[in-house]
Formats: sequence, structure tokens, C-alpha cells
Amino acid sequence: MIKQDRKIEEMMRQIEDRRDRLEARRHFESVATLLQDKLRIERAIDRLRRKLIDISNEVDGISGAVLGTTIRNNMIRIRHLFEKNLEAIKGSSGFFYNYDENFISIREVYDVFRHIIEFIQTIFDNKYVTAMGAPKILIIPGNGNTLYDYRENLFVVPLTPVSDLETSITAGISQYIRHYNYSRSLIHEFNQLFNDGAIHKEENEIERFNTHLAKWLFSEYRGFKVFDKPIREYFTTYFSPQKGLIYCPIELLPGVKTPQQENLFIKDIKVDVNLGDPSPENIWYISIIEYRRGRLKKCRNYLKKLIRTTSEYIFAYYNLGIVCQELRETKEAEQYMTQFIEKSEPSWWTIQAKHFLNSKNETT
Repeated sequence: MIKQDRKIEEMMRQIEDRRDRLEARRHFESVATLLQDKLRIERAIDRLRRKLIDISNEVDGISGAVLGTTIRNNMIRIRHLFEKNLEAIKGSSGFFYNYDENFISIREVYDVFRHIIEFIQTIFDNKYVTAMGAPKILIIPGNGNTLYDYRENLFVVPLTPVSDLETSITAGISQYIRHYNYSRSLIHEFNQLFNDGAIHKEENEIERFNTHLAKWLFSEYRGFKVFDKPIREYFTTYFSPQKGLIYCPIELLPGVKTPQQENLFIKDIKVDVNLGDPSPENIWYISIIEYRRGRLKKCRNYLKKLIRTTSEYIFAYYNLGIVCQELRETKEAEQYMTQFIEKSEPSWWTIQAKHFLNSKNETT
């Protein structure tokens, strides 16, 4: 690319008329952009071609009998998961739908899971994910709350939740957290905050915990203070990002991808960046990667380039505030945090940004 740029500059110098020179430069830049787009498309096609070859090889190796057995086993598994869901909510579910019931969409499920995982950032940072991978999501017929099936490593999501989708999926997340990340003392510690002196059944304690966890992940997250200070401090300790660190998108959180998937993902990003005109999405990702490696100045430069390129990535301003502070660029850090607050809807993150600015005002 550098040699080509030098050749283009030499050709530009040979054009005497200034207008012709500018026009030629525009044409060269247009051609360069088209070539880079062509390279990206070719790489994408190559990746798809490799995936198709892998799938074709897998299909060729499966006989009709094995395929039929696999389908039957999967149908039995789905029926088992459905029955398990019915048992868990004790008759408040069924095989039949009312006409006024609304089915959830895959997009809605994805958005809720993404929100929770990006907020509880260490949820998949455990030894079980290293061994089995992150859980998959299976949507099944029926209504009820989301369950986590540890045997299959699946979040089982009914088509129609008993309550709202956020509360339903939080129940499954709670089950996963209790199973892998924490001991039973987590629920005990939470219920001690109420000091009502009563002895509750474990299922009642779990239900109360799930209700409050859903409020924390969605209502408190959106800036509504619905909890007293002790409960808020409890959830802040166990179920929120570590303060003082940058926001990380789900694609780069620990455990979400296998090591092989993450390596390929990062490799593709680097190839795009090294071509010289990366997409905004890859500028965003490379800034996170550079931060992880401790290259704060590179991270800052990529984030600045990103906000000059597009206004889509609001959290780039938050991350710039954190990174500039670590680089002791205090005034810039305050400016970016202020911009983040102005451009964002109220949330846990804007509250942290306000705390950040207040702490700076107190020290000056």
C-alpha cells in the first residue's frame, strides 16, 4: 500500500493543472475504496466457502439412518425440555395457546440476552465454559420461564413467557449463575438483607432473588432507583461491571466465543485494519483489543478515529473518558464523559460517568 501511494504521488506531480490534479486524486481515491471493498467481499466469500466445505464434509459423513436417529433424539430432547419447563412452573404452563398471547421473536430474545451478558460481564468467565463452551439458546413451544439445562448446556426459552420476556430470561440466567458461578450462600446473603426474621422455603428465596435481579438488570440499569442502598450495593458487588474499566461489547467478552473462534475473529479484524480503511465496527473492536493489551495510546487514537467516522458508537465516548484518564489527560477525559452523558439515555453507565465527573470536581 505504501509503495502504491508513493507511485500515485509521483503521478500526481506530473499533472500540471491543479484542477486536473484534484480530479485525478478523487478518481484514485474512489478506485482505492472500490478495491478495498472488493478485498473485503472476497475475504467474506472465502470464509463462507470454507464453512460450506466443512458442512458438506460433515453431511457426506452422515448416513440416512444416523440422520434419522439424530432427528428423533433431538425431538425427544425437546419434548423432555418442554416437560421440564411445565414441572418447573407447576401447572401455569400448557401446550395450548390463547389467541391473545404474543409469541416472542428471536431478535427480542437475542437483545435481552445481549443486554444481560454485557452487564454481567464475567458471567461466562468460569472453568465450565472452558470445558463445554458458552450455553446455546433453544426456543421451544409452550409458555413459562426460561430454564438452564446443565446437561445440555442450554438456555430453554418458551415461546410465550409467563410474565415479561426480561423477567423470564432473568430466571434462566439466575439458575445458570447459581449452578456455576456462585454457591448457595449467594441467595442466603441476599435474603439476609431483608431481616424479616422469618424462615422461608428455598424456592421462595430464589423467587425473591430472581424478581430483584430482574429489577436490577433492567429498571435500576435504566436509571430508576427502586432499591434501598444495601440491596443496590449487593447487586453492584456481584452483578455489575467493574468500575473504572471500559465498556466491552459482547463479541469480546470472556467465554462468549471459543478460543479458536476468538482468534479467527481477531485475525479478521486485524486484516481489515491493516488494509488501511477499516469499517467502523472493526475500529471499535480493535480499540478494545488494544486496551486489553495495554496499548492505551493506540486505543485512544482508534476511538478518536471512530467518533470522527460515525456517531453510532456512543460508548466510544465513555471508553475515551476512561482511557484518557489512565493516560493522565484529565481535561479530555472530562470532555468525553460529558459528551457521553449528553448523547446517552439514562443508565447505569451514565450514572458511573456522573460519578467520574463528580470525583474530578471534588479533587479540584
